[in-house]
Amino acid sequence: MPTRRAPTSNVYDLRCAHDVVIHPYAQAIVPTDLWITLPNQTVAIISQCSDWKLTEVLHVQYTLISAEHTPTLGIIIYNNTDKRLDIHRSRRIAQIEFR
Repeated sequence: MPTRRAPTSNVYDLRCAHDVVIHPYAQAIVPTDLWITLPNQTVAIISQCSDWKLTEVLHVQYTLISAEHTPTLGIIIYNNTDKRLDIHRSRRIAQIEFR
């Protein structure tokens, strides 16, 4: 379940639902096991966590989700290094904002 880092925050943290390995210079869709239903004329914006220590070695695909989105929510992450990246279950991987 997405959570706010602080009561005044306007974004929610998204966490990895299962352990995932991203090979060097590859990308993966990291599962959240979340379904979201948005009201009409509302969008959700997924972006990179500002405090993730690995921000210089990976990239979270900026994604805009509309009310028509129906599948489970997966976060696209690129590993821009020559090393394997292990993302463990419950790790904070991205943030989501609703507008």
